Amino acid sequence: MLRLLADENFDQDLVRGVLRRRPAYDLLRAQEVGLSEATDPEVLAWAAREHRVVITHDVQTMIGFASERITRG
Repeated sequence: MLRLLADENFDQDLVRGVLRRRPAYDLLRAQEVGLSEATDPEVLAWAAREHRVVITHDVQTMIGFASERITRG
């Protein structure tokens, strides 16, 4: 199953709605795992260690940091 991590600024109404309709989904909020004020690189590093896909609305910076991680390997 797909393991997801909702970034701190991801629409929490969407997260709650998804979990209400599909409670079996493996979806964590950044706040639940101690990433409330983490930087984008910290969120990405945690998600990589935990084998999770980050879902975010932050297209201004998150995409660049994710691209850098992929390029570095």
